[in-house]
Amino acid sequence: MLSNANGLLEVVQASGTLGTVGDNQLRFVTTYDAQDNVTHLQLQFDTNSAFGTGQTTAGAVVAMDFEGNVQNLIPAALQYVGP
Repeated sequence: MLSNANGLLEVVQASGTLGTVGDNQLRFVTTYDAQDNVTHLQLQFDTNSAFGTGQTTAGAVVAMDFEGNVQNLIPAALQYVGP
């Protein structure tokens, strides 16, 4: 997890439920459905790049499904590609 103490992006791997996005956070949670052999991914992030109290604007929740039990959906495997 990266610290957002200085306004840097903080990647939070939640457990169970996605939870609430905080300032400069990208939150994600994965669950595995053994019956259907599908890994579910949900993620949400703060779309407001300004840092500080009152500067959080949560984006829409993005949901994706992957065939099989995907084990490598961890913060280190996420790579931000942007401007």
